[in-house]
Amino acid sequence: MESKSCWHLPVDRAGDMPALLPWSTIETLVGRNLMPRGHFRIVVDGNELAQAVYCDREGRPRPELVQNLAAQGATMAINSIDMLVPGIGRLGAVLERALRSRVGVNCYLTFGAGSAFPPHCDAHDVLVLQLHGAKRWSRFGIPFESPVRGSRPAVADPIWEGNMTPGDLLFLPRGEVHSAVPLGRPSVHLTFGLNEPTGADVLRWLATKAADVEILRRGVGPTLTGKGRTLREQELKAALHGLVEDMTIATFLADQDVERPFQSFAPLGMLGPEGVTIGPGDMLVSALRRRLDLVAGEAGEALLLIGQKRIRLSHLARRALTELTLNDPLPAEALAHALAVDFYDSDYAGALEQLARESLISIAI
Repeated sequence: MESKSCWHLPVDRAGDMPALLPWSTIETLVGRNLMPRGHFRIVVDGNELAQAVYCDREGRPRPELVQNLAAQGATMAINSIDMLVPGIGRLGAVLERALRSRVGVNCYLTFGAGSAFPPHCDAHDVLVLQLHGAKRWSRFGIPFESPVRGSRPAVADPIWEGNMTPGDLLFLPRGEVHSAVPLGRPSVHLTFGLNEPTGADVLRWLATKAADVEILRRGVGPTLTGKGRTLREQELKAALHGLVEDMTIATFLADQDVERPFQSFAPLGMLGPEGVTIGPGDMLVSALRRRLDLVAGEAGEALLLIGQKRIRLSHLARRALTELTLNDPLPAEALAHALAVDFYDSDYAGALEQLARESLISIAI
């Protein structure tokens, strides 16, 4: 069985962190009420405050009340910040492509001297990236393997402690009990929730395949008795056994990849009245969260299922999207070079236009 271990990686890239999430972006999100309802939380002494304490009647945070709570040492959480900040969204997509696991990103802003959350564990792996300030993290081990929900178990002394400064990374496997105390305030860090598919997910996937098996579409026969009931059970078990025998993890993962919705892009600036409008140095990014088989080796157009949508793409568009998903962000001219076409070739422009109109690529912000 694969075993995952905690690790702490100090990284000397403190100068790069403000660009990923500058304070001006945080202040704009909070001050201008740009976060969807329910995506912003405030915690004081381990207790989450009711939204009525700091929001108006429409559920929007009131900046002056948020500011007062920050001055009192509150901790604030912005859930799904990858949906709000493009650079963080791209980072989450890169992780998804590498790990083939759903990734969600939350942001935590700590203004007080103490820990906002008591020691707890999560039901998924966690990757922590420190952005501003510093925190001291503690680990207490895994009391229960592979939990299906987070919990706050009783703990003894920590088995590890370490400081996190801007750029540092910390990996916590699913079930690892942990806590953190700020050192340099205010502190800001991201948590990437890495939701690896489980055996239970495979069972749910198999249930979607059951409709293809005639025996499994039949009623279970609640009024059957004796030999009739025995025969029905044998038929059901044989059909279920057949589903399990025919499945492979590779097929399961491929289906998960295809069904995963791609990132929400609206590349309005790329499309002009006469087609795609883009410069050689413009940095292009892929909307795909997974590396898909786009049959880039086959000539002609192809109808593909991408993120539960059926999309028809030319051969060159499929090659471009494949290359970009593997190596983004890429300058538009560098992408053309990788495809062995001229940047000013009309076919290349047409391929980019096709991808942009399907919201599969965009210019990096």
